[in-house]
Amino acid sequence: HAVLPAFSTSDPLTRPTITQQSTGLAASVATFFFGPQVIVAAGGANLLEELHAAFFPHAEFRSAFAEPVASKGMDLCTSRPKSPSKTRARIAYLWMLHIPDAEAPSVSLPKPVDIPAGWISTVNVSCASISQLRLLPRARDWHLVSAATNVAIPVKVNVGPEADSLVLDLTHTKLPAGQYHLVAQWDWSPVKVAGAVNLLNFADYSTVKISSDSEDHLVTGSGSVPVDLTGADFEFLDNMTLVDAKHLRAAPTSLSFSLPGTSHAGPSQRMTANINASKLPPGAYFLRLSQLNGQTHDVPVIVHPPNPSLDHLPVRVNLGQPQQTIELRGTNLDRIVKIKSEDVSWTLDPASAESSGARERQAILKLSPKAKKGARISAKVFVAGIQEPLEVADVLEVTGPRPTIVSVRKSFAGETGVELRSGEIPAQSAVSFAIDAQNADSRSILRLQCGSTDDTKRALTLTQGERDGANELDFAGAGALFLSLDPGDVGHSGCLLMATLTSHATGASDPFALGRIIRLPQIDQFTLSDESIGKSLYAGVLTGKDLQAIAMTGWNAKNGTPVQGIPTPVPGETEQQTLKIAMPWPPPAPHARLYIWLSGETEGRATNARYE
Repeated sequence: HAVLPAFSTSDPLTRPTITQQSTGLAASVATFFFGPQVIVAAGGANLLEELHAAFFPHAEFRSAFAEPVASKGMDLCTSRPKSPSKTRARIAYLWMLHIPDAEAPSVSLPKPVDIPAGWISTVNVSCASISQLRLLPRARDWHLVSAATNVAIPVKVNVGPEADSLVLDLTHTKLPAGQYHLVAQWDWSPVKVAGAVNLLNFADYSTVKISSDSEDHLVTGSGSVPVDLTGADFEFLDNMTLVDAKHLRAAPTSLSFSLPGTSHAGPSQRMTANINASKLPPGAYFLRLSQLNGQTHDVPVIVHPPNPSLDHLPVRVNLGQPQQTIELRGTNLDRIVKIKSEDVSWTLDPASAESSGARERQAILKLSPKAKKGARISAKVFVAGIQEPLEVADVLEVTGPRPTIVSVRKSFAGETGVELRSGEIPAQSAVSFAIDAQNADSRSILRLQCGSTDDTKRALTLTQGERDGANELDFAGAGALFLSLDPGDVGHSGCLLMATLTSHATGASDPFALGRIIRLPQIDQFTLSDESIGKSLYAGVLTGKDLQAIAMTGWNAKNGTPVQGIPTPVPGETEQQTLKIAMPWPPPAPHARLYIWLSGETEGRATNARYE
């Protein structure tokens, strides 16, 4: 009624008597609907009626206006609904789309785009104006045309949620990889989208590997570590997670990653993932790579235990020695495989399986003749599981030759009454030592202790000119030292007394054995009675001190008889003892010498005691 008052009594399409009057009337009606640009052929109204009767015999057409809405739908505006004029007829609404008077839009891709084969991809496009972008949904019959063969393959293309994008659905289209361009139909004319579309297959991630530098830095407790991956095109990588190889059912950890450019900006043979190793336990993991199409591939990766560290550096090494042993200190030293330095040859002590997290480890060094005094030497530390060595600066400091004890002469205050064997030092008397040393000076320090800590009473340290009780060290010049010592102050009987000479500038000498401390009994009197205590054995008595050390007695060093009792104190004499022994009769000669065996000995010792 609003459009054509002459049709106010009914829908204009249901009045054949009016619409059939003339072509002029049809043209007028069309002009009311579509404007003066429309040309209606003669007989057009009759044709519409005939089509109505032939194809829609049970439908009544009613006209409507169509208005697009924001939701991509359409609102219809028509007259108030009323019952059909024919029984069992259905009402059908007709509207006509206004064909704009516009040229085909000039569409182009801002830059060549890469899309994966068999997938849905969105590409951005641009037009000469915003109004052309709005007309883009009218394009139809989209095709991809191969640049190599010029063959056009139909594809499903829709305008994206944003007016300046196209959505290419290739899920049901099989196309070989290669370069293409997009074409469509605009009314009855073709329109080409300028710019190349590169169709790529999804990558094969079986060749992906982690760079050695990245994996070396993936150490537990090291914080956020960038891990570089190479070996495939990561352009269509969609997701990445970290999976614990020992707990495959545990929830994976999502990882952030980045490509050198922006996502889908072109083939990318390198990508970087960020792994937070702050709380990751050492062990095997997988980097799970997922592409847009859901294909996944696991790349093995190792999170290493903490790297070794070296403390108390530099370690002093000395010139003038064919080889020397040093002690390294730090953490996780058992993980060190080898060490290399210029002008130094390293031999590490083997690391045992029980030494995990070792804080100390010894190494034997051989200095090259090129090494110079005062030089500081760096090292390359090779660690188990790490491909590149750790660079550690100033590990060693080269100094002059260290002190050396060349020889020692000793003398005793007096005879002990019991034979001393080679290398033995009596514990109960003062001993003097003349020490011949090299590379020592007046500030050198002498340290005395037993070879075994169990035998040591106390370690004794003397500087030159210092006295400690009866113990004193003097510098006699030209590398000569004079030591006065009571060995019993340092160690128990059986202690191997060791001396070490230390210079503040060059370090300590190798320990030098001064002798074995031994506490010998003191025999003041030996008597033999006529008391028979066995076949050809008669009782004897020894009087003296420290007699508890005697295990057997005899007339020679080969044959001995076990003692018969234990030492008994002499009344009124706090240090004197008596000990009952058994001796064979008769003695081998007048005034025969007494031999004794100390506990654990297999050969007797001569004494000054004789049979009278």
